[in-house]
Amino acid sequence: MNGDVNPLRDQVFCVVDVETCGEQDPEKDAVVEIGAAWCDWTGTVGHVLQAFVDPGRPIPPEASAIHGITDRDVVGAPTIDEVFFNGIAAGAALAPPWDVLVAHNAEFDQARLTPLQSSSAPWLCTKRLAQHLLPDRVNHRNQTLRYLFGGADVIDGVGHRALDDCRVTAFNLGNLIRLYLEAGNPDDLGALVTFAAEPIAVRLWPFGPDYGKPITESDWGLVQWALKTDRVKNDPDLLKTLRDDVARRSRERNAERETFL
Repeated sequence: MNGDVNPLRDQVFCVVDVETCGEQDPEKDAVVEIGAAWCDWTGTVGHVLQAFVDPGRPIPPEASAIHGITDRDVVGAPTIDEVFFNGIAAGAALAPPWDVLVAHNAEFDQARLTPLQSSSAPWLCTKRLAQHLLPDRVNHRNQTLRYLFGGADVIDGVGHRALDDCRVTAFNLGNLIRLYLEAGNPDDLGALVTFAAEPIAVRLWPFGPDYGKPITESDWGLVQWALKTDRVKNDPDLLKTLRDDVARRSRERNAERETFL
């Protein structure tokens, strides 16, 4: 990204989504299908791409139960590198032009699309964007946002196939950009990417003895312990949340002391 303003209306957004063998560790996981949808800032989709991918291993039945893709579907399919570099599927490889890569829960897709890790284009996560713009929603799942924005007809059914999920993400992207601009934020791609990447306040404990409970209601000792754990040190959202909570508690303690002076 350069220092110039890059109006969102001038950008090419490439939405990507993968279905996989379902392993939590991206180094052990394998892609079985990839989808891509090129769209503009309104979420209007133009060119699309869908391809089955040879995962190089059997697809576990637990994964097939989610996306419906079986070993029979990927027989003779290209490898992940061939999808990117050899011009398969719809007569074109998954390659630029694009100005930004988009995914819902982008960390998941980015970790599994190793050929894209060398791309100079930034990544934009629609889940994080939604968490910033719609902080009071119960969840920020792709399908939840779809129905929130009135997109029942964007696809048939509830997704879990790569290209369908790309279409839903593109639809949600257009609506989220609208909310972003309506809130008075800069009409600039770099500003949008930075905004989405900023730390997000975490309401409930994602681990530990108070799992699922509000962080603000936990004992001081638990907060202090958590700040020393690797789990928190490696999670920018949780780290900022706990530091902010410490600062809040300190202010409240100081205010209590002043009342007795």
